[in-house]
Amino acid sequence: MTELRSYSDISEEDVAELLQSGRFDPQAYLERYPDVAQSGLDPARHYLWLGQKLGRQADPSSSPTLPTQKRSVSRPKVSRETDLDALFIDGTNGTSSTPYRVGRIALGLAKAGWNVRTAKGDDVKTLMEEGIYGRITVFHRAPYWSPFIEYVEELRKLGTIIVFDIDDLVFDESVIPNIDGYRMLTEEQKRGFKNGVDAYRNFILNADMCTSTTSFLVEEIKKLGTPTFRVRNAISLENINTFERIGYQRRDRPSPFVMGYYSGTKTHQADFAVAAPALIAFMQENPDTVLRIIGELDIEAWPELEHWQHIHRPGDVPRVVRVGLMPHDVMIRDQFSCDVILAPLEVGNPFCEAKSELKFFEASLAQAPVIASATRTFKEASEDGRLAELAITTEDWKHSLDNVYHNYSAALYRARHAYDHVRYFYSQGYAANEALEAYEAFSSQISGTPLVEANDSLDKVADVAIILPDFTGPSGGHRKSFLVCEALVEAGLSVHLYFYTMRSSKVIERDIARFFGSFDLKISRFLGSLDTHKAAICTQWKSAYAFKNNPFNG
Repeated sequence: MTELRSYSDISEEDVAELLQSGRFDPQAYLERYPDVAQSGLDPARHYLWLGQKLGRQADPSSSPTLPTQKRSVSRPKVSRETDLDALFIDGTNGTSSTPYRVGRIALGLAKAGWNVRTAKGDDVKTLMEEGIYGRITVFHRAPYWSPFIEYVEELRKLGTIIVFDIDDLVFDESVIPNIDGYRMLTEEQKRGFKNGVDAYRNFILNADMCTSTTSFLVEEIKKLGTPTFRVRNAISLENINTFERIGYQRRDRPSPFVMGYYSGTKTHQADFAVAAPALIAFMQENPDTVLRIIGELDIEAWPELEHWQHIHRPGDVPRVVRVGLMPHDVMIRDQFSCDVILAPLEVGNPFCEAKSELKFFEASLAQAPVIASATRTFKEASEDGRLAELAITTEDWKHSLDNVYHNYSAALYRARHAYDHVRYFYSQGYAANEALEAYEAFSSQISGTPLVEANDSLDKVADVAIILPDFTGPSGGHRKSFLVCEALVEAGLSVHLYFYTMRSSKVIERDIARFFGSFDLKISRFLGSLDTHKAAICTQWKSAYAFKNNPFNG
């Protein structure tokens, strides 16, 4: 990966030269790329910093690479003129995830010209009574029980695209033992939690498509056979503008040196334990260090930290400072008071691997160096450690703490790069564009697109069409289906396999060979209709549902 210059490294001379060249129109650039306008960055500086690397057009006479008008998403039926383009329903009725998964994405779509409305899960009955529907309806963490089920049934009649959105790995009961907070629940709460897991899973199975926050979660949801796309969490435009106005500049390593851990609720004991031994050893070696804990973390398991709550540096703060839960906007500004932010998680724990990179991009907005566990998500977000320190073992954590402390100028240089990075790639405009692309990618499958891909030319019409869900590895159900295929071929019938997937047929062919062995069958993506076959077999309810809504004469 080529090194990306910092946004702040673009000189005024570079900007002036671009503007005087006559080949760049700032207003046209903002109109052509709404995400730049939403990011609050200077258009000329943005082009020199990132736009060129993305292949964006600077010449106002050139054809735009992104549409400036409202995008349209196809759907199976024509809905009423009074319907919304998109309706977001927050099944949590307002929790910490609501701004990320509902508010900011909806606002980004509205800025792109969509007619968007947000509502709480408690409002669903009212929405039904008032006849309010969206061409696309997104249910964030809504359980698949009444009245959501009834609303989904009504939406299906209208041809609405039903999207389920979730931001945690809480739809697979086998993962529950990996959730540290689960052990703190009462028996009644545990039963309720399991019911919720089942309800989320059922919504995934009953949705047309899903969106989620991380590539890890996307892959886990795809295992259930539902088309799924990544739509990342994002920083609000308001927060980006606020931090831009503040213009905070960190300089030499301060004393005391404050390490911040934003724990939130009491459910992160096991996460903190990943870093605690190295943190204690580091604080013992460096008496000018202070640990600032924001949230409800219980530190009884670490006597040294409990003791340091009462030990002050001469005339200064305690070695360990406890602060309660904060409102979100207060919390992200509080990170200015920390010289490094800690983001420990249990590497290899699937629940933690699925977690979003919030602690990375919000700390980076405050230009604070970050030390994070090397989960897949943090590795991707930090570009494999280019933008943050990554750690797994106690030795890794100790090394990273030492490295930030003793080479603070290098840590700040990295943090400034992270600051430029997250303001673009974690803006609400960027997340909204991911949502737009997801809805369009899915709708293209159900809007009359020819069944067979451009590289799929049928030599003959097969006797039997078999529609299967996608797979990500060895699968007993798929293996059994392929055995049936072999038996049909041995009986003298020709077979064509259609996969309900977003992957290309060539990739499917490759993975069949990897996981099940090679055999000579025609393979295509199922895009909503079939060619002429004598018979069709659906192997899963999802493909059966899609198939029954399309004409078939076999």
